[in-house]
Amino acid sequence: MRKNLISIFILIILFSCKEKSKQDLVKSQMTLTAERDSIKERFFPKNKIDYQKDTLIENLDLKISVTEKSLNTYVIDTFTSEGVKYIDKYRDTEFLLLIQKGKLKILDTSFKKDNFIDLAGKELIEYGNFTTYQLNNISESEIEFFGVINEPETDWSFPFYHKYDLKKNEFEIKEIDQN
Repeated sequence: MRKNLISIFILIILFSCKEKSKQDLVKSQMTLTAERDSIKERFFPKNKIDYQKDTLIENLDLKISVTEKSLNTYVIDTFTSEGVKYIDKYRDTEFLLLIQKGKLKILDTSFKKDNFIDLAGKELIEYGNFTTYQLNNISESEIEFFGVINEPETDWSFPFYHKYDLKKNEFEIKEIDQN
């Protein structure tokens, strides 16, 4: 009889341990689900962009193409609001530039934010996005583009003019005074 009582006692202990481990497993799964639900990952823009703008200048026989292309790298901004952790991923961008005079390619190049590190600074290049590169002005001797590198969700930016001299076939960068 003593053996039976000991056996029953051992079974009760084992059974209670097994129930507790099931409860712990359910609690840990609920905690993981709650943690997963309290983290929101967002992408800006939501989908990758591959967008091209063409400009034709008939009197100069010029065709200027600027293509914006999303890369597989991101600038990441994290913050918590009302118990939810947000992870915002801002897609890095590359701009492809093609300038043609008639059927002749004058320039075929690309720009990433790293190309402007000397002027924008290492810190802005690390935390910023190359958000804008567009045609701004055209004359017989020069094509001017306007570009911006900025840190998302802040007013920290590096706006600049990027001038291409058609006679010398070279670029000049002019920082825009923000004061």
